[in-house]
Amino acid sequence: MIELENLVAGYRSFRLHPASLRFDAGKLTALIGPNGCGKSTLFKAVSGQLKADSGRIRVSGEDIARLSPRALARRLALLAQDNEVPPGVTVADLVGYGRAPHQNLLGIGDAADRALVARAITRMGLEELAGRKLATLSGGQRQRAFIAMVLAQDTPAMLFDEPTSWLDIRHQVEVLRLMRSLAREGRSCITVLHDIPQAARYADEIVVMNSGRVVAHGAPRQVLTAELIEQVYGLPVEIHPDPVTGTPVPVPLETVCPVQ
Repeated sequence: MIELENLVAGYRSFRLHPASLRFDAGKLTALIGPNGCGKSTLFKAVSGQLKADSGRIRVSGEDIARLSPRALARRLALLAQDNEVPPGVTVADLVGYGRAPHQNLLGIGDAADRALVARAITRMGLEELAGRKLATLSGGQRQRAFIAMVLAQDTPAMLFDEPTSWLDIRHQVEVLRLMRSLAREGRSCITVLHDIPQAARYADEIVVMNSGRVVAHGAPRQVLTAELIEQVYGLPVEIHPDPVTGTPVPVPLETVCPVQ
């Protein structure tokens, strides 16, 4: 479980307003909101990359301010929005880095570490790419490799910042299903998504952010109203049910002229 208690964090030019949220184990929560609303800032604070100005963040009941980076990494894994590609590193090497917080100071892995790395590679369908260098892969293949590294870290809490970026529709669905599966295994899973219908279809709960504030938090059917979408995104919409799941789908009221 991840708990935020009156969290305030940010930068000189942008700050999160006091936020109190609880992300339960066993649930997938999607953060949505316009660009620059504070979603990634919140992730950086929760993952310890950005020090909170005030308030508390607890992961598995422990205040992260009292945890070393290594101890926090055994409890929480983060897929960042922008990931640097280390030169010369293969897919298998990268996924193996996920086990680093659990290994001794010499970085020597055991059979359990190797099994978790192999499982993560298989789960992301990267078996044929395991020996390839990251620099030779497409953007989507690299994204799947970084997700596999998060899986290998095998933590009770996982954050995914725009995990479907670079992915085609098939792999987007696979990643969304994966996050639901990880939550069902008992983890706290939080993801940033820009596709509102995808967030409504796959997430148990949605947190809506705007201008550094949490403006709504709850089940998709409760949160995603036409009034809220227009308030947050400045776009008039109608809400229609997803033809497969019945979850809410915002449809812009603006008439789009066909391309001539």
